[in-house]
Amino acid sequence: MWREEAVWRLFAETGDVEEMAGSLEEFWEGVNGDVEGYLNVGKGELEPGQLVLAYPPFCVEESGRNVGFSKVPAQEAIAFHATLARQLKDVPEGAKVKFNIGD
Repeated sequence: MWREEAVWRLFAETGDVEEMAGSLEEFWEGVNGDVEGYLNVGKGELEPGQLVLAYPPFCVEESGRNVGFSKVPAQEAIAFHATLARQLKDVPEGAKVKFNIGD
């Protein structure tokens, strides 16, 4: 159920969202209590403007083994996730997909 006052987490690979905290105050309490654990990030590992891109993406079964992580410009990671989410939006859960990596 969508609640406007809640803080929502976006799963960029699929475009799915889920409630992360019931309010902005609750969100900040979680961040202040354990920023790395709450947000699942490591501090000091990225330069400003960088994000981590995982391949294979976490939304596929193969992500349980041999995942590679790359530091990439944030714009590149956002574009990749947006394209992937658009392509996967109508794929049923459990379906097989094939990735074609191009330029």
